[in-house]
Amino acid sequence: MDYTDLNPEQLKAITSTSQDVLVLAGAGTGKTRVLTKRVEQLLSQGITPSDILCFTFTNKAAREMKWRISKTINNLKITDNLIISTFHSFFLPLLIPELEKFGFTDPKIKIYSDNDIMIIINQIIDELKPSFNNQDLRKYISNIKNEVALNLESTLQEAQVLKCFKTYQNALKERNAIDLDDILYYFKLALNDDLFKERLNFKYIMVDECQDTNPVQYEIIKALRGKDNNVFMCGDDDQSIYAFRGADPFLIKRYKDDFHPEEIILTKNYRNTKRILSSSLNLISNNNHRVIKNYSSVRKMDAVLEVISCNSNRQEGLQIASIIKQFHQHGYNYKDIVVLFRNHNIVEHLEPYLLYAGIPHNKTLGMNFLESEEIKTIINYYRLLDNEYDDIALTNLFKSPLFGFTNAFYLKVKEDSKKLNVPLFDAFKFKDEQDPKVKYFLDIYYNLKEEFNYQEVIPFYEKLVNDIGIYDYYLLKENAEDYIYKIDNFKEFLQDLDNTNPKSSIIYTINNIMLDNIKEENNQDKVNFLTIHQSKGLEFSIVIIPGMEEGILPSSRAKTPLEIEEERRICYVALTRAKDNCIFLTNKKRFLYGKERKQKESRFLNELIKEQ
Repeated sequence: MDYTDLNPEQLKAITSTSQDVLVLAGAGTGKTRVLTKRVEQLLSQGITPSDILCFTFTNKAAREMKWRISKTINNLKITDNLIISTFHSFFLPLLIPELEKFGFTDPKIKIYSDNDIMIIINQIIDELKPSFNNQDLRKYISNIKNEVALNLESTLQEAQVLKCFKTYQNALKERNAIDLDDILYYFKLALNDDLFKERLNFKYIMVDECQDTNPVQYEIIKALRGKDNNVFMCGDDDQSIYAFRGADPFLIKRYKDDFHPEEIILTKNYRNTKRILSSSLNLISNNNHRVIKNYSSVRKMDAVLEVISCNSNRQEGLQIASIIKQFHQHGYNYKDIVVLFRNHNIVEHLEPYLLYAGIPHNKTLGMNFLESEEIKTIINYYRLLDNEYDDIALTNLFKSPLFGFTNAFYLKVKEDSKKLNVPLFDAFKFKDEQDPKVKYFLDIYYNLKEEFNYQEVIPFYEKLVNDIGIYDYYLLKENAEDYIYKIDNFKEFLQDLDNTNPKSSIIYTINNIMLDNIKEENNQDKVNFLTIHQSKGLEFSIVIIPGMEEGILPSSRAKTPLEIEEERRICYVALTRAKDNCIFLTNKKRFLYGKERKQKESRFLNELIKEQ
């Protein structure tokens, strides 16, 4: 094998002959390369593929690892027989024949979705009326299966949880169904059968991202290890950010205590500039419960971390669009740029600014602001005010729940329009005397139309949303704050338009952003919008992180010191995605959940931004 592209630490990890090995590999230190080369090394020594079992935490990571190995080995027979898989993907086909032992009667097992699960849980809540809600019960059930502490308030509550758990499991069995957590839960139970366990005798067990394992996964690994097998763990406790799924960074310490592995730390960082690396270490060093590691960057380029303070969502939107444009003008592709966020609520207002600036971006994360029901209604109303014979706009308004028109009514108007050979709006007007809904709609419409040409943009917008009753309608909805949030954020966006000619300004802008919205779908060079959790394992030249505020990052849900440490790790993961530059944004006033809120800078900014 060719080892010329490896540093001494990587080489030591790949060629180790110890029974158990722990590789602590920070962001950008070549962890994937080490795992891949380790497999290649074993194969070159004559180890058969069926003796190797490698766990990854995503199917994408598994495919990438197999692809890398196939390029080097160039033997499909070998790579096809390699087992590189997620825990769930590997265990499920092995488990299904064993489920009969646990009371399942039909081998055609169904795996229930979250929606299916919540239907059963809601039924249990209605029937048993425990002292906790459905979301809490969902978490308790998952924690039991993953052997995570429940942290209940009393023995009475514990008894309630166990009763609900038993009821839930029985409900699944009655339906011949399991949930995803059941795959690990029942697999561990199945390992108590020696005959079943003997079929899983792998000499070399490898675990990628071991800091993301939960207790039941760790116990399964221990059971599979046996006395003579080799366990190779690779991960970074500083990047443990999945506590909500039961992941426990302290399991690395358990592994060290249980097996006393050879410990190898990869210290050469190939991704981050010196400034980004030093700032990330400044930040994470504030965590008390971690393995102390020192990294050095091999990159010659350096960068300045920047913190931009904004006064409103609108200013933030303009700033982010401007930052992206500047980097693009300096030669970066849009796909080299990512906006990372703690939760979707803090970025939903950004889309109009990106579209208006002509910036292509992905929309795979629920950030499609203009496609939301309430914003589409407003846009189509503007279009109808501009041209009452815009049949598409009127059709969309018929379909909006705001105005209460049925589909049967729409089809009748459409039929009348065709029969009388008149525009859809004229056929609609003919029903004024017959239907009070039509009269009410038209009275408001003509009143607004009179003022459309004369009022400034923002006063007219406020009058429009009040007159058509969109606030009143959505205030009665579940999650009303989410709807109101978008309506008010669209107003903020309109503040940048030319107030001297509101009609032409609004219609021109709406038309352009909608056209841009269509065109960008075919453009693969797009700015990425990802949650920080989704960005794990990825890297980008430019990282933009809005929402560096108390209550957002760190989350308002983080109360205990350990929970704050998890939030700090989340921030660390976000920063270490950046190869060249990282820009943080903080907002003094942020519109969230239907209210303007005063915000305080995140404590993490003081920890990572030092004198440059």
